Amino acid sequence: MESWLTPLSASLLYVEDDPLSRELVCTALARKWPDLQLVTAANGEEGLRLYQDQHFDLVLTDICMPIMDGIQMVEKILALDPDAKIIAATAISDTHFMLDAIQAGVSRYVLKPFDFKLLFATIGEILSQVTLGRRLERQSGLIRQLSHAVEQGPGMVIISDAAGNIQYVNSRFSAVTGFQPGDVIGQNMRARLAGDAGPEYADTVWGEISQGKEWRGELVNLKKGGERYYEEVIVSPLTTTGGTIANFVAVIEDISERKRAEEKIRSLIEELEHRVRSTHGGPEMPRA
Repeated sequence: MESWLTPLSASLLYVEDDPLSRELVCTALARKWPDLQLVTAANGEEGLRLYQDQHFDLVLTDICMPIMDGIQMVEKILALDPDAKIIAATAISDTHFMLDAIQAGVSRYVLKPFDFKLLFATIGEILSQVTLGRRLERQSGLIRQLSHAVEQGPGMVIISDAAGNIQYVNSRFSAVTGFQPGDVIGQNMRARLAGDAGPEYADTVWGEISQGKEWRGELVNLKKGGERYYEEVIVSPLTTTGGTIANFVAVIEDISERKRAEEKIRSLIEELEHRVRSTHGGPEMPRA
């Protein structure tokens, strides 16, 4: 599966009836963009059929061609895909066709014989737009996945700004603590990092994370109804590309059941030690 960091490839359909022109332009394009998927067609009918089979990121087409000219093909492609990116090319002597091409909906036009510097600039601009749009779409999909994971995940999540003011809590936090987002958003995270340990402990934690360090530890906090519960906390700073802290993220697990189980085990060990001492008068059993 691609990640959003994976370089994006692009595809171009070049429609030109002259075989020498096709070979020359394809060679130049392949040298300029080695990863570009390049497909050619000899006339508009063939180009339309290829586009129906595979929607290309960009179409570069001649205007004057046999069987089906470029303008007819452009109109039919845009009927299939109104967002299609199309560059029309025509000889200087046939520029009267260019108005028809523009009215048909071409994105750009270039004159033949090609000025390759201008042709590359025109193609590069459109490919950059296509690539950026696809990258943003893929990043948006990743953000939606991450948001779903944070919101529906088993752990409690708190996000604050750089000053510690809470900006977000997920639904798991509300389910465990009873506090709704409106109860805590705007409050400072330090209060939750204090727990039963008090403000001095919170200052120690804050000092570590403010230096860009991750902090892990266990706290005892209160639910909205006043019930005490145990939590295991990881607080991580999120930094900008310049290294400045922009946010803090706390991932919290309710470990109350684990603590109760540990306490029960300790009680059983103490009871067993007491029985051994009462029965045999022996030394205490070593504790793990």
